[in-house]
Order: sequence, then C-alpha cells, then structure tokens
Amino acid sequence: MDACDGNPILHFTVSSPSLRPQDYITVANIKHAGAMLYFRDIPRHHIDATSINGDSGHWHITAMTSISIERHFSYDMDKAEFDTFADEYQSLHAQNISVSGETPAFFAEYKLKDISDEMNRRGIAVRRLLDFGAGVGNSVPWARKYLPEANITCADVSERSLEIAAGRFPGEATFAPIRGAKLPFASASFDTAYAMCVFHHIVHEEHHQALVELHRVLEPGGTLVVFEHNPLNPLTVKAVNTCEFDANAKLITARKMKQACLDAGFEKVHVQYRIFFPHMLAVLRPLERYMTDIPLGAQYAVYATKT
Repeated sequence: MDACDGNPILHFTVSSPSLRPQDYITVANIKHAGAMLYFRDIPRHHIDATSINGDSGHWHITAMTSISIERHFSYDMDKAEFDTFADEYQSLHAQNISVSGETPAFFAEYKLKDISDEMNRRGIAVRRLLDFGAGVGNSVPWARKYLPEANITCADVSERSLEIAAGRFPGEATFAPIRGAKLPFASASFDTAYAMCVFHHIVHEEHHQALVELHRVLEPGGTLVVFEHNPLNPLTVKAVNTCEFDANAKLITARKMKQACLDAGFEKVHVQYRIFFPHMLAVLRPLERYMTDIPLGAQYAVYATKT
C-alpha cells in the first residue's frame, strides 16, 4: 500500500493466462476508491466488474467498500451450450443410446438401484442427497423410488435444464444452479452425492477442483458415487462420438477417475464396471454381479468415501 496526500493507493494484480472463452473473472467490492487493478494476460472481455474504468490492462476503481476477486470457470461444455440442448436433451439422448436397445430411464434406474444396493450393504441410510450435474432430472424419480428417505438436491450449471427438471418433478427435489467454481452449499451439507456421466463434460484439468468441492460439501463418512462412460468399451466410444451434446466431451478411464478421487482427499475408493450385455442379451445380466472387476463394461462406477 502506498500513500499520497493521506489517501491510500492500492495495487492488486490478477493473472490467469489459461482462461478459456467461457471463463471469466469477477471483480467487486474494492476496498478503497482510487485503487488500481492490473490484469496480466487477461483479455478485457473476461472481466466482469462493477464501477471499473480503464483499458490496456489497467482498471481504476471508484467508490467501493471491500475487496473480492474471484476466478470463475465453466465446465467444458459451458452454460449456454447446456441451455441450448436442454429442451432437446431427452429425445437426443434416447436416439443416441438406441443401439443398446434401452431407454434413458433404464440407464437412470440401474444407477440408483446400484447405489441403493450398495448403501444397504453398508448399512447406510441416505437422507441428504446431492445430484451433481442433474440436467433435466432423469434421476429424480429413481432416487425417490430407491432412496425414499432422502431429501434430494439437484445442482447444474444449466438453469434451463433445472427449470425443465422442476417442471417435470414439482416438489420432488430442491434445484440449485451452479455459478462458478464453488458449489452453492455449506460444508458437510450432504451424506451422499452422485454424478451421473457428468465428468466427461468437464475439462480434465478441472476435475480436481470439482472433486474437492464435492468432498467439501459431504459430511465425514459421506459417499461420492461417480458413474462414467468406459472408454475401453468400443460401443460406448462410438455412442459418445456420434452424440451431438457430447461434441466437447472427453472420456476418462476408471483408473484415472479413481486416482482423481484419491487426490481430492477421498479414501476407500473402489471401481465397479457395469452394463456388459445389450437389451437382446438381457437374460444374461444377472451374471454382471460377478463381472464388476472386468474393465469392459459400457459404464463404470467409482465409490469414494470422505473420512
């Protein structure tokens, strides 16, 4: 801090050369009028600021009362793209998975049944449940069926998707938009959280931040379940590569997702591979309970515990 004629002159420097077009910096509540911010390597269109004037990387602050500088990131497919696909999501999804002979409801239901079976095996009652990346709410009725005691919170970057979900299932869940890198919940708000094929839409470099936030909002002893498409399954890869709303997606192996959970602070992390047989061979699906260690299932689940 420098002083001139008794008035403080504050200099703040913000640098983030890795910003992508959908990322932005929010600047608000600067402590002293007359302060100067210098944004290094950040284009002007990334700056969302109140009462700031200037150009060429320098902004002069006028009449603010405190300081808050925050970098916000949006996930790989940004909010605008998710909102664009929200109204068409169900039909596009159904068309894309038709090769399996199943419907979106099948894939949503098996995941919640799996979670219910696993929680029952552990003797855990799910009461405060977070659906991270809930989209248009396809998991809500199955969460209500298989985890009937749970208060469900659906969170997503797409507010349009949440509007659709709320219209489909009024009163069945709480709907919370995600704005920025920090989840809009207090620490230890949930005992269970799941992400149903969400992380392949998130830039891999941002998986750690998302998992750290999920770790934060879980209570000690809480469980995170991450379902993802298996890039080792050729039919899964084909389905993702031909899916319009997966254009920016990048699949992640179960091994890497497991390690990402460990790096974020989770413990007791284990993987289960799922969906080995298409609808025409559904009679063989009871065998899948003995195949969860075989890395060829169409999808996989990572179960992780916050200790």
